[in-house]
Amino acid sequence: MKSALVGLDPTVKKNPTLDRFLELLCLYKSRGVFARTSIASIVNPSSYAVPSSAYRELKGQYVKEAKHRIKRAIQGSLDLDPIYVLASDSQANETHVQQLTRYARRLNADALVLSSNDRSGVPYWFLGSFSETAALTAGIPVVVIKPSLAAADLSRDVRFVLAVDAAAPPNATAVRWIAELTKSAKGKLDLVYVIPKRRVVIDALQERKNEEEVEKVLAKLKASFQSNGVHAQTKAITESKSVAQAIADYAEDAKAWLTITTAPERSGVRKLLLGSTARKILSLTRRPFLSLRLH
Repeated sequence: MKSALVGLDPTVKKNPTLDRFLELLCLYKSRGVFARTSIASIVNPSSYAVPSSAYRELKGQYVKEAKHRIKRAIQGSLDLDPIYVLASDSQANETHVQQLTRYARRLNADALVLSSNDRSGVPYWFLGSFSETAALTAGIPVVVIKPSLAAADLSRDVRFVLAVDAAAPPNATAVRWIAELTKSAKGKLDLVYVIPKRRVVIDALQERKNEEEVEKVLAKLKASFQSNGVHAQTKAITESKSVAQAIADYAEDAKAWLTITTAPERSGVRKLLLGSTARKILSLTRRPFLSLRLH
């Protein structure tokens, strides 16, 4: 079973959004998605309206205040879990993500879990939130939970949706990671491939798989999960507004507990021109999102 390090804002206060987030965490623990959770936060200059010199002097006090504030905010939910408050002199999200990642590894946590701001309707390239930065750059798996989701919005049985890139399917390490998660939660797994529309520029940048090749990739991936003790169903769906939108719509219809993407290696030019499907899915989906970056 997977353990999780849950990241919370050091200035967090009890409110309905936090309550929904904690409710989902408790549900995920009760259903075996996570075996245990620990709470972590990072005090940093951006959270306090004081000069940098004053922040450095008061940093120890801010750490104590943040720990007390978090305890009060989660009381009655995850109050028995350990709470760790770190400190940073940087205002950069990337630095905080790296710090949390290192700490998660120190605690032997399998994933970092974060709540996302509700940015419905905001274009994906304008997000720039801490949770988005973590999902796209952290060196460990990251789960992002949207505040608009409630426990009642999830399927009766645990169900995960894995977005499959036929040109770069999940490697053996990712398959084992997802299989362990699925088995511990006694969940169902959908392997979803989106049949893309024809685009001249995009097709010139990447090799498009034909139907027979896609079927072989999906069959091989299904067999890999089978050998790891998980029965998965494969599904090829037609692109709607975009590949990311098709995945988001499928996961929504399935009431998925997690929409999962893996991180294939691509050249810098292809990354720039093709964009990040994972980033787009994160911005579009209402479902909990798992970015599986295993290196």
